[in-house]
Amino acid sequence: MESTRTLSGTLTLLLTKVTAIDIFPADLPDAPDNLACEVWDLNETLSSTYPSNYYDLIHSRCVAPGIKKDRWRSYLRDLKRLLRAGGWVQLVEYYYIIQSDSGQLTAEHALQQWSDGYRAAMEQDRDPRVGRHLANMLTTAGYTEVQERSYRVPLGVWPVGERKFFIGSWSCCWIVESPFVVVSIAQSAVPMLGDVEHVYRTRGSVPLDKPTCYHA
Repeated sequence: MESTRTLSGTLTLLLTKVTAIDIFPADLPDAPDNLACEVWDLNETLSSTYPSNYYDLIHSRCVAPGIKKDRWRSYLRDLKRLLRAGGWVQLVEYYYIIQSDSGQLTAEHALQQWSDGYRAAMEQDRDPRVGRHLANMLTTAGYTEVQERSYRVPLGVWPVGERKFFIGSWSCCWIVESPFVVVSIAQSAVPMLGDVEHVYRTRGSVPLDKPTCYHA
């Protein structure tokens, strides 16, 4: 993302150009004029395609399922080369493990089966735990002022409080709609997870429309 200036005393950015990269073509009918959507495999080097010392901010989010485990260190070096002096990199990754505070999440539970299956599939040539190592890898790659924050993301319709219920409902619906469900969860568990959408849409205190995206 390239910016021209910031307004004094605010965090508002006046943007001139935003480049969005994904492995699949994006279909955005209402895309603004300053947004360029491009297709690229992040396992390939970025340096030869995208200009060095050019971007003020690079936001990389939820790419662990796609990036091979031996690519991460060179990927972070690539991002550093693309940044202007004083630029920022922001990384957001899930830690693919599901836990229960109550201890009721058994090995037979559908969510536990999904978590174990998805993580096992990733471990073949991906790193499902990369989020826990990014701060160290950023420092090793030469980044400065590295900060790390972890958030617990609710999953399911049981959290107390509208915001957590909303996040948990959406997260569980994402699992139901995921193409990995058929290979990582017993088919008998899918109807149980499908009930989440019914609860989500009938609970009056929560908006009926699911968000386009949400990241805690």
